[in-house]
Amino acid sequence: MASSTQGDVLNPFSIGFLLFPGVTQLDLTGPWEVFSRAPGAQVHLIWKTREIVQSDKGMGIQPTATFTDCPPLDLICVPGGPGQIPLMDDTETLQFLRERAQQARFITAVCTGALVLGAAGLLHGYQATTHWASLDQLALLGAIPLAQRVVRDGNRITGAGVTSGIDFALSVISDIWGADIAQGIQLQLEYAPQPPFNSGTPGQAPRDVLAQVQHTNQAFARQRLAVTRHTASHQAKQPGCGDGWHIAVLENGEYMPLRQQVLWPDKPLAFSAVPGDNAALHFGVYHTGKLICCLSAFALAEGLWQIRKFATVAEWQRKGFGTILLATVIKQLEQQGALRFELDARQTACEFYEKLGFSPCSAPFEKSGLPYIRMARQVLT
Repeated sequence: MASSTQGDVLNPFSIGFLLFPGVTQLDLTGPWEVFSRAPGAQVHLIWKTREIVQSDKGMGIQPTATFTDCPPLDLICVPGGPGQIPLMDDTETLQFLRERAQQARFITAVCTGALVLGAAGLLHGYQATTHWASLDQLALLGAIPLAQRVVRDGNRITGAGVTSGIDFALSVISDIWGADIAQGIQLQLEYAPQPPFNSGTPGQAPRDVLAQVQHTNQAFARQRLAVTRHTASHQAKQPGCGDGWHIAVLENGEYMPLRQQVLWPDKPLAFSAVPGDNAALHFGVYHTGKLICCLSAFALAEGLWQIRKFATVAEWQRKGFGTILLATVIKQLEQQGALRFELDARQTACEFYEKLGFSPCSAPFEKSGLPYIRMARQVLT
């Protein structure tokens, strides 16, 4: 990326932030401060009018451009905040993003701004991140969620929650202007975080702190999820949406041939059946009418589910469909009262499951001559 852009940075490099009512100002002002220090950067704050916009906590911010007079953009960035929710079906805003994305060299977001990019259809099939509390929702919009602070996939670059916007912007500066410029800006800002507490992610925070934050935000989180689901449902009805794939509940043994093909290719079809299949829930991804990925969820006890028989056709592996399927199934079962998920993972796949919130809960063991470990994902209530 750097080699294709560093030669152009002597010319003005136009960066546009979507500014909207209810934005979390640090989502915007953190990366704005970084980008505004880059040589030749011209940074614009864009909204429908030039009237002062109130952030979610009441800070007034003045737009510098409107949808109609905004100059061509090299990079467009959508920050997040509670005001993201109305944007999910704001036709004017989504159309502006789609049009500008056709010319922009980089399409980016911070925090839940990634959900707005998803609503505009700009993250379908791309790896992306967002605030930890909304990460699973990216899968509903066709993106591949990754629990990382900054995620790059082609010209799509996303930052996780709020403060990650600074890391995001420094990463982009390094890609475009070079590491020396990025480090100089970091030094100017004295960006050397030493927070008083090690509680900045769900994995770091004490369990009681995480539970309290989740409880406090529960009603709003449900509202955001409902809007994302509505948006995803509307997208699914659009002609050509989804590039020919969708997630489905599998019935009547639809999963059996794929299980056999991937897991037991040298065994008869009947060998693919396992005890409990009749009572389990089975889910899959269809692509252009063909089942390419499936998994099964077995209820072991009240609130406890085991994920088993996760299979993806070889040619479709490492393309994100497994991530989308598992994240979607987890979210659906959580809404139905699931409290804990367990699975037996090959040790080579541990990193994949850790990105979706699983952690080891047993000593390593062998199965069919291969090293495995049991992993679990706990839902805190």
